[in-house]
Amino acid sequence: MAPREGDYYLWLRHLRRGSGSRGDDVTQEVRVRADGRRVATLGGGSTDLNVPDRLIAPDQPLAPTLWTWAWPGAADLEPARLPAGTIELELDNLAPNVRYDVLLVTDEPSFLPQDGRLRQR
Repeated sequence: MAPREGDYYLWLRHLRRGSGSRGDDVTQEVRVRADGRRVATLGGGSTDLNVPDRLIAPDQPLAPTLWTWAWPGAADLEPARLPAGTIELELDNLAPNVRYDVLLVTDEPSFLPQDGRLRQR
């Protein structure tokens, strides 16, 4: 629910499935729709970590550092205009073999996630 109409900033946490090594980057262009209207593209957040499920289990100390965050815009964070009230957000164009964990929405342009890695093309 958006408390007011305005600019919001979206962050998408993701991690590639794999064997536990570095590999080729997986680039993505995840589209975000709000009530059916396209409001943002989260990408080219790329990730080169290939991580097995056991390494992101809640009791694993490295788990919070392995996830990667993507955001709209190539370098600078671009806002998404959202209406006030209850909004249905939909993601599409998800990359194969990538886990998607959190879609974070904030109205604070200076917010930076404190966990994971920040990587953008």
